[in-house]
Amino acid sequence: MIYQQTINGEVKASGVGLHSGNYIDMKLMPAPPNTGICFRRVDIESKPTTKANIDAVSSTMLGTTLGESGFTVATVEHLLASLLGMGIDNLFIELNNDEVPIFDGSAASFVFLIQEAGIQLQKEQRKYLKIKQKVEVMEGDKYASIIPYDGYRIRLELSFNHPAVDEENKDYEYEFSTDSFLSKIAYARTFGFLKDIESLREKKLTLGGSVDNAIVLDENNVINIEGLRYKDEFIRHKILDVMGDLHLVGAPILGSFYGKKTGHSLNTELAKKILADEKN
Repeated sequence: MIYQQTINGEVKASGVGLHSGNYIDMKLMPAPPNTGICFRRVDIESKPTTKANIDAVSSTMLGTTLGESGFTVATVEHLLASLLGMGIDNLFIELNNDEVPIFDGSAASFVFLIQEAGIQLQKEQRKYLKIKQKVEVMEGDKYASIIPYDGYRIRLELSFNHPAVDEENKDYEYEFSTDSFLSKIAYARTFGFLKDIESLREKKLTLGGSVDNAIVLDENNVINIEGLRYKDEFIRHKILDVMGDLHLVGAPILGSFYGKKTGHSLNTELAKKILADEKN
């Protein structure tokens, strides 16, 4: 029998928001069994709270945003993937702005915070969402599906062509466990293209983005001085995104995911369809 978990005590960190460019204070706090993952905006007088579930998704433009009752919390996917990866079922997250800090663009800082806080075993049994029949979504040439499987497996095909990305590094299959998450996925950073930065910033996006929190590519190369952490870091980060987005079903999944040219929009559409399927 596997039991639910939370963290042992409060832990705090501060960092810049990828899209807002604002400096954000974040606090992680233990939560009782069956609470789930809850975000609270402490910069708003009423301190509104939203639960991390698929019905709360309000935007999937360059990240996943949750919003209820006139307030939002953006860029939640890396934190949610970290909580899944570290086996945290119940948590309160306090923020003093409308975005989760990006830190270094990977899940590493969230993992460190959870390790610093420690993990507390709780008395209630963990619930899983077991896939019992195939669920799929399509949008043009973009595709995502999930089929029955006794563990959690993710296979992705990367969608973009660039001289810095070898063909052999565009297809990756990942078998989930906490150990494999820490060694293969957690340190993979988000990425973007130098040519897109000006137009994105005109739309008030990526205002906090830099080589300190993302892999940046020019026409031919990665411009980060330290290079890549993995030769296939791009696709590993996309797997991190899938983990975070699909965790919005509200429980760890037992199933095998496949995606081609998928992103936050299609990932969250699949999550909605999984929950809408009465057989799952």
